[in-house]
Amino acid sequence: MFEYHGWITLVGSPDPEDETPSAAYVGQVRMLLDRMNSPYLADLRAMNGRWMLHIAGHPNRPGPHGPEIIDLFTEIGRIAPGSYGVLHTYDDEDLQHPNAFRAHRLARGTLTEQPDPFLSPVRPTIEDP
Repeated sequence: MFEYHGWITLVGSPDPEDETPSAAYVGQVRMLLDRMNSPYLADLRAMNGRWMLHIAGHPNRPGPHGPEIIDLFTEIGRIAPGSYGVLHTYDDEDLQHPNAFRAHRLARGTLTEQPDPFLSPVRPTIEDP
């Protein structure tokens, strides 16, 4: 089983004085979402002048979905380097982290992966041993 939940606030630049119009990157993000071939939930919308993306899924296996979701976050960081957000993934077949969620942080155009301190270890934190 592969599970993922994430969000991104889309921002053109980390410079608060940069007024990059959102049309410069939102259209590219829409194209990325349209090209994805996975069972996922995605909500891209503007709220109070900022564009946000929320994404989640629970396919049986990561298959192409795992790398595709990571690539989505990485590519958004390239397109709009001021964007920030968090992605949590859990893959019960991951040989390196079979009992743990992984936290991926997008900040200043870079996606990094870290241990998840909230729901890991999965057993016994959220499941019986």
